[in-house]
Amino acid sequence: MDEAGGAYSIVRLSSKVTSSAHIELHAELIKDRYLKRELIVGINSLTSQSEDPTYDIEDILNALHLLTDRIENECSWTQQLRPMQQLMEETIAETEQLIENSKNGVAGIPTGLAGLDRLTSDWQACDLNIIAARSSVGKTTIALHLAKATASAGRHVVIYSIEMQGERLSVRRTGCNHDGETP
Repeated sequence: MDEAGGAYSIVRLSSKVTSSAHIELHAELIKDRYLKRELIVGINSLTSQSEDPTYDIEDILNALHLLTDRIENECSWTQQLRPMQQLMEETIAETEQLIENSKNGVAGIPTGLAGLDRLTSDWQACDLNIIAARSSVGKTTIALHLAKATASAGRHVVIYSIEMQGERLSVRRTGCNHDGETP
């Protein structure tokens, strides 16, 4: 209690919380910061041991595994683990729901590319799709095509590009040169 600033500091902290409406969020934040501090202290200790030639590497690695196991056990990740049987049942139920809600064989937002739709089962809510390739192979063009298909399906689209300004993106999509003429 003294390390936390004494009883007065604890009472003062409690007066800052106006309601218990978000108590779970506050508890999670405190737990998160506690675990981060524990990780920092543990890693600093292991760093010191690593610099000390009297410590054996196997002991340091064992201590690292123990530290990460302890931190992981205190995280909520273990609550997300499910038995394979349960996971498969939930996957089948989700798949059946997609099939039931599909229209004309389209279970999500069509990409406009039949082969890609077969691979991805169309765009699905909460999926992250990353377009990656070497430079100058058409990543921006395909991304703009997919954005157009998504907008055509009645969905909102926002494009962020760190490579091109909006004007350059529109030129890339429309195929016009700087004079507004099609090459």
